[in-house]
Amino acid sequence: MWEPLPLIVYGYAIHPLSPSRRDTRISTRNRLSTVTSASNDGDLVHRDVVSLEVGDEVYAFEKYTPRSKEPVEGEWYRGYVVCTTRRPPVTWALNDPSSSSSVKAPAKVEEPQQVFIGIFPASHIFIRDELTDAEGRLQDLASTLGSPTNGLNGHASPNGHGSLTSDTLSWRKGGSSIGMDTLKEEDEDVDPYASRKSFRLGPPPDQANSSRAGLPVYPASLRSSSPADSQLIKPLPPRPSLKSGDDTASGAAQPIIDEIASALREWHTLMFTYLARRNYKLFHVVREHIEALHLGRRQLLAQTLSAEETVNMRRECVTRLVSGNLVQGLDVIVRHPTWGGLLSVDVEGDIDPRSWVSAVRMYAMQTSLAYLTLSSDDVRPYTLGPSTEYVPVGPLPTPAHSAFSDLSNHSRSRSQGCLGPPAPAKPLTTKFYHVYLDVRAFVATPCAPGETAELFFSLYKKQGTQFVTEEFCAILNHNGVLARDPNGRIRTFFIDLAPSDVVDPIYLVCRIVRNGALKLGNSIGSGTSLDGRRISEATARPDAMSSTLTFVEPDYDSKGSMPNDASSQSRRPFACAVLELTQLSKMAAEQTDVSPLREHTMPIYVPTNEVSFSMIHQNIINNNAKEFEKSSRCVECAVLCINQTNNRYNSAESLAVSVKVFRGDSDKIIRENMSLLQDAPRTLRLGFPDVVFPGDIRNELYIKLWCGDFTSSHSATPRLSVVNLARGQMGASSSNVQVTVEVRDQQGNTIEEVISQGSGEPLMTRFHSMVFQRCNEPTFGELIKIQLPLEGQPLWHLFFTFRNRTGRERVSVKGGSEADRPFAFAFQPLFPDNHAFVEDGSRLLVMYRADKLAQIPTDTYLTAPSWLPAGQKPDQLSVPADMHRLAPPMKDTLTIRSSLCSTRFTQNPVLLHLLNWEKLAEKDLLPTILTKFTFVGEGEIVKFLRDIFDSLFDILVSHSNQTGEMDHLVFNALVTVLGIVQDRRFSNFQPVLDVYIEKHFSCAAASSHMIHSLNRLLLNPTAAETASPLRAALKVWHYIFKFIARSRELQKAKEIGMGGDTTAEHLDTTFKKELKVHLAEVTRMMSTTSPPSIIGTQTIALQHFTSILPELRKIFTMVELVSIATTFASTVTVGKGKILIWKLIMYLQIVKGFMFDNPQSRALLVEAVVNWIKPHFGRYDEYVHTQSNDNEAARDAARVGWLESTRLCVTIVGVMLDKLQENLANPEIRANRKLLQAEQDNVEYILSLLPRLLDSYREFQNPASRRAIERSPTTLKAPIPVTFPESYPFSLLAYLPDAPRGPNNTPLPGEGDVLFNPGLGETAIVFLVLILSSPTKHIVDFLVNSLEIEGRDRFVTLMSHFFTVATSILDNEAFPKTWLNVNILAHKVLIKMMDPIAQIMESNFIPAQELESQFDATLWKECLRMLLKLLSSDQLVIEEFSPQKRRAVWRLAGDIRGDGAGILLNLWQALGWAEHVSSNGDPPIRYGGYQAYLHSLVGQVVNLCLSHHDQLRNYAVQILYSMIVSEYHQSEHFDEIENELVTRLDSLFMSDSKGDDISRAFFIGQLRHLFETSDVDEQLRERVSTFLDSVDLFLELLLSVRGLPEGEEFADDRVIATHIADGTLSGKGKAWERAIDICKELAYQHSEVTFN
Repeated sequence: MWEPLPLIVYGYAIHPLSPSRRDTRISTRNRLSTVTSASNDGDLVHRDVVSLEVGDEVYAFEKYTPRSKEPVEGEWYRGYVVCTTRRPPVTWALNDPSSSSSVKAPAKVEEPQQVFIGIFPASHIFIRDELTDAEGRLQDLASTLGSPTNGLNGHASPNGHGSLTSDTLSWRKGGSSIGMDTLKEEDEDVDPYASRKSFRLGPPPDQANSSRAGLPVYPASLRSSSPADSQLIKPLPPRPSLKSGDDTASGAAQPIIDEIASALREWHTLMFTYLARRNYKLFHVVREHIEALHLGRRQLLAQTLSAEETVNMRRECVTRLVSGNLVQGLDVIVRHPTWGGLLSVDVEGDIDPRSWVSAVRMYAMQTSLAYLTLSSDDVRPYTLGPSTEYVPVGPLPTPAHSAFSDLSNHSRSRSQGCLGPPAPAKPLTTKFYHVYLDVRAFVATPCAPGETAELFFSLYKKQGTQFVTEEFCAILNHNGVLARDPNGRIRTFFIDLAPSDVVDPIYLVCRIVRNGALKLGNSIGSGTSLDGRRISEATARPDAMSSTLTFVEPDYDSKGSMPNDASSQSRRPFACAVLELTQLSKMAAEQTDVSPLREHTMPIYVPTNEVSFSMIHQNIINNNAKEFEKSSRCVECAVLCINQTNNRYNSAESLAVSVKVFRGDSDKIIRENMSLLQDAPRTLRLGFPDVVFPGDIRNELYIKLWCGDFTSSHSATPRLSVVNLARGQMGASSSNVQVTVEVRDQQGNTIEEVISQGSGEPLMTRFHSMVFQRCNEPTFGELIKIQLPLEGQPLWHLFFTFRNRTGRERVSVKGGSEADRPFAFAFQPLFPDNHAFVEDGSRLLVMYRADKLAQIPTDTYLTAPSWLPAGQKPDQLSVPADMHRLAPPMKDTLTIRSSLCSTRFTQNPVLLHLLNWEKLAEKDLLPTILTKFTFVGEGEIVKFLRDIFDSLFDILVSHSNQTGEMDHLVFNALVTVLGIVQDRRFSNFQPVLDVYIEKHFSCAAASSHMIHSLNRLLLNPTAAETASPLRAALKVWHYIFKFIARSRELQKAKEIGMGGDTTAEHLDTTFKKELKVHLAEVTRMMSTTSPPSIIGTQTIALQHFTSILPELRKIFTMVELVSIATTFASTVTVGKGKILIWKLIMYLQIVKGFMFDNPQSRALLVEAVVNWIKPHFGRYDEYVHTQSNDNEAARDAARVGWLESTRLCVTIVGVMLDKLQENLANPEIRANRKLLQAEQDNVEYILSLLPRLLDSYREFQNPASRRAIERSPTTLKAPIPVTFPESYPFSLLAYLPDAPRGPNNTPLPGEGDVLFNPGLGETAIVFLVLILSSPTKHIVDFLVNSLEIEGRDRFVTLMSHFFTVATSILDNEAFPKTWLNVNILAHKVLIKMMDPIAQIMESNFIPAQELESQFDATLWKECLRMLLKLLSSDQLVIEEFSPQKRRAVWRLAGDIRGDGAGILLNLWQALGWAEHVSSNGDPPIRYGGYQAYLHSLVGQVVNLCLSHHDQLRNYAVQILYSMIVSEYHQSEHFDEIENELVTRLDSLFMSDSKGDDISRAFFIGQLRHLFETSDVDEQLRERVSTFLDSVDLFLELLLSVRGLPEGEEFADDRVIATHIADGTLSGKGKAWERAIDICKELAYQHSEVTFN
């Protein structure tokens, strides 16, 4: 039997149910259609059983329990079934494929959800919850109608459907109902006694083999057997309260899971539209997004990721959701970047700290997300794969110079969100880039058995044509594996690339050198049998090695002769391969910390002539194809015999490498990636990447053998070199020169194992250069590194020997040959003057004859010149006689380049003297050294930062400076060093300096010296000798005060126990006085107005004043600090020019800083800042800011300057509100009434700026402002706006996200509608947030006080401005319509604001009847027009939203139309004088009075009359009723209202495609009901009734025409519908004329009929 349920059962289908027909949904065909169909008796059998698909939601309100003898299987439910359309209706038109590339706004898919009423078996559903019904009557019915005597049990409705009034499934939240999808009703002419026809119900899959599988079901038995009784007492189907179907248990723990689900449902529906449009590119892009998000959702559901990976995955999914919506032209929805839920911005009610951010920050996020610039052509490659391949995305993009650029940090990558405790501050060290290289395969045969191939890998920067790193060297045998360790992997880790290095393209360069016979085919070696292998894997298997070669470095005797076992081996240039590291550039652009491991193939090229080998990498990069070619490779080399080695061993094809890029600290990265990076050789950067941190040690000298000129040593044959090759000069030469390098000490002893030819290979004692055949001027381009000792000063020198290699060396019995002996030598001392290291740069070394090398003592040649000064020839050198006799200089030369990378040695003598100042023989030289120090290069200073500071402070407090005569010199030197903080080359200077001050600085007496030096400069700030040093000092004011504060701390530690508390207090007071004197001097300087040049110094002081406040905080109390800041800020009285901008930026930095975070100082600062900024924004007064004789450019500049200052003031207010909102949402403050009241008082004080915010908004709107901006020569339209700028300059205009863009997202010139005014949006959001943060009581008090203090006229102006601004925001002039969060916030806040405004309007702006002339109709029209526009906004029609948008709007605001409707009706009723009392007990409706002034609003009221929202529609109908009654009593007709009503209905039903049968029925029915139940004039009632009958038919006609498909087959229906309209409004005056016009338009469109 059927019985009502006390609570509605909510669940979803878990098994499909498919009756033969699904005909429970009534046809939407209207009665005017000419298409008919015959009824079928078979339909009656299946009409009540609703088919189910897995996932359909069910809301059951009745339950059927079969009796023992009834042939019905199991329990059944009756209720609603809500299903999403699986395949939405789309028009499969043959669109122009060319248009498919553009992203169109998605077509509105009608009826995304379908609602059915019927019966379904309990076995097919899963019950999730029990809900109350919306009316609250179900439980009463269940109790009162539960007995059989009531006639309910055992009976059901004659059919499975509800009646007309319950067809609208209403969902309720908080008592406000909204209309959802509509159930169309079918005529109830069903015969309950129709013959029974059974059908078999397919069982659930898990019961397919049970006995229930074949039981017949008789649906008729479930239906009523007593239709008469049922129709008498059967209640209307109850309506369930809202239960969002996309809420899951997992979604409650991780909201991003449900967010993804709702988005995927919506996107899936739209996929059919893209197919219909043949927009395949967009289809595939959306499909990729769906697959990636689905995978990410599965990983989140699996809960197998670590905490950090989970946060990264959520962040990735949030970005995906935004980019997916953007590419489809959908709404931009802001979700918490790390939590994933929709952002909450409320400061009242329940607050979830995990998803809460301030509304100002929400707007900044909304803006940045809208400009993700992800198009369907260029989608960022997201990785949502396994965690080992996961690439975390960088922080959500926020413009670089925004006051909220720390957005991602503020949101913090953890679940606590923004209301958690602040994260500990991390040192702001610059992250370096690191490149991991793994050589997987070497596809080449460059050498024969017994020979080796040397691979040199390094990173090269095309910009500047320089190598960035040293070389990684891998020596391979002829099998292609490491000669030293055949089982080892060929890999390295390039570390410490600075951010400046990766700005430009970086290339991986591999130079290949063959170490073997001078000529291929000569002295091949052992003749080991060949295995025919060509491709050798770097990670080769040990069993695959047929032979290996252990490379033994050849040794030399004391005479420099080469031993006999290596005399026939030479290093020969062979080939080169280049790969551009695009991963590095991409990571730098995206600011990510790791890239995937990617495999690459590097083609190998050989030079067309070996003399250009040193430049081959540049030729390959620049595609200079004449200089390189592919190696001649013999394809069938595997079958060649040993005699064909000339071809076999001179081929190279490619390198297979894997590359992975990291960013961060190299040691930490290695620890975190041990399996990948453990034991991988580190390849260092050439030189320091940045400032040297304390504790970092490097002590290396890089030497590059660049080129040689050996023409005088050999026959005068034509020279072959890079230069001559370029000139086309070719010729033969017998010169095959090899250069050998070693390091010797002063006694001539060779230093063992200090030379490195590259990381990855052990240190060597001697290095041998490449040999270029028949070349007298070879260009080697080979780099070696000399490892210098960490202790002591090594008086070493580089020793070079030169040999001529022929390839036919014969070893004599005595152990050497004449051809093998060196023919020349050269040297280079490392400490030429035994003090400073040899300077970096290029040197031309003098070559001396080596015929008598064994006879030359070391001290003899060390006294000779080692290099040629610029412009000098070798024969002009002054060589000692003994040296000239034993080793005369030659005309030949060798060019080398040196570069020192050391934290131990300096190349600058001034710096050397400063670091060793105590050892100076003459102390009088100290002032000279300090003066010269300011000219020492920054690159040298940053290597010895700690030592320099120690020396300077030691001098400051030394006996040499007892009188203080060197204070200013030391101070200038300190300022010089500190000035490096502004050098972008050294981004780590600041953290290094901080470490020094905190941990190493120890000069307790330095503070007084530094304060006195500053004051000396301030005595006469405009003097020529002090102006420049003062500006330099103010630029590093922050760090000077850091030293002063730290010095005072050290001094305090020393004062403990010296003389008790009294002494310490006295010293502390004295120190404060010194500081106050300094600050007073600064204040005096700021108040100076002449000469004009002082403005530059004042501007610098403004820019840096806030940086000293954290240091002053250590010395003064917070109240004293506020006094210091306000005194300084108030001193600056300049009101024009750029200094005003910097003054406002200083105010902004103050409210962003720690002082505003302190509750004690916040109230003081709020009051001060409000007073500071009031004069600088609001309405622009041209007479104040310009002169009468100013030209147009000057006037434009003044207006633009005002707009710039306005934006900064708005930013200041925004930052204050951001921090105040955080405090209002803080649980600790909310729990303390006193603290909460204090924060609300702060907001109330800012509320006084509301009129200026409204004026500022209107100023940005002003066409004169727009023209001035566009005419200004400094105006640049930004491709991406800077939201809430905190730096200058900034752009006042930007392009909208959807503006037409060219390559690289560069906006194309377009019309004004593609431009976005950031100032307008910022002012709007600050205005909205101010209202959102203010309690309603404070708003009422503000309005009342404004009315009382400012006067009625000014208050009317204020209200008018508010309504104008609110209307503009609703018209989406402030921000685009698709920015969902901020638009919903705007509607919500405006509803809140209208409540206190309505109170003021009712109490103060409705004059008594005798004072009717004082009624301000204009103000009331503006008020009601804005409110009507708000309530009719498309952003509130939740029942028509897509799943994703509906979910978002419900959670952000709910349905606020009910609240607004109440305000609207109260205002309208307050304007009426007379009352109509209803006959059925409804509240009386007032009419007449001042309502007569507002009949022009009838069109907007009619719009609300068609709303699906019950309360809003009811109130709107009441207002329309009172309008008609008022008009009739005043004019005895309502023709104007009739005309306007018909016009608006036509517009809504046809042009805007709004309205449907249900809204039509409710509108006509409710308006008719009001006139029938009220005591109106009988003539009026009859006229209205007739008019409504005609309007009803007219609307039905419009719906019929609108609902007919396009095509000629429906032309007859259009003609019939048009003729029916002919009689719809016959004889009804203007309304009839308007209807005829409409029908004529319809007929004309279809060319079917002509009206006479």
